[in-house]
Amino acid sequence: MQTVIVANGTLEHGPAVDKALRLAIKGTFTIAVDGGGNHTRQLGIVPSLVIGDLDSIAPDVLTAYES
Repeated sequence: MQTVIVANGTLEHGPAVDKALRLAIKGTFTIAVDGGGNHTRQLGIVPSLVIGDLDSIAPDVLTAYES
């Protein structure tokens, strides 16, 4: 099983990142870590799991994922 982990920070596109994002979009098990949830939301990816202390995820994104 392939897993994509999206963390907080600057999302810089390149071959490896673009491949991981294509996998995440196709439904691969995707984990959003803290502010990585902001990236997944912005990219239209619904993560399989959101983890961390959630101090850097936007409140509206967290609310969307909670529902």
